[in-house]
Amino acid sequence: MANFVVLDPTVDFKGLAKIANLAPKVDDLNGKVLGLLNHHGSAVSGAANGRDPFFETIKSTLEKRYKLKGVVWRTKPNLSRVAPKEMLEEIAAQADVVINGTCS
Repeated sequence: MANFVVLDPTVDFKGLAKIANLAPKVDDLNGKVLGLLNHHGSAVSGAANGRDPFFETIKSTLEKRYKLKGVVWRTKPNLSRVAPKEMLEEIAAQADVVINGTCS
């Protein structure tokens, strides 16, 4: 009989927050500035890739659901590199919450 391991993909968020020094959870987006950090950028020459349509959907959905104070949207200049420190500091200073898109 073969053995296999079943992994539990759930995360103990509170435990993770203590270890990773995460910001506290925001319970309500009303009156908050939403930050969108796009790692993939726009589709090039009509190609189907790019995160812009995905982020546009998130933005419009949250704007309909909540009275956001504003939206700060930044796109990394190079998808294969870490976002510039200045960009991260800017979005962290301006936004109350940030959605960070990393995959396609």
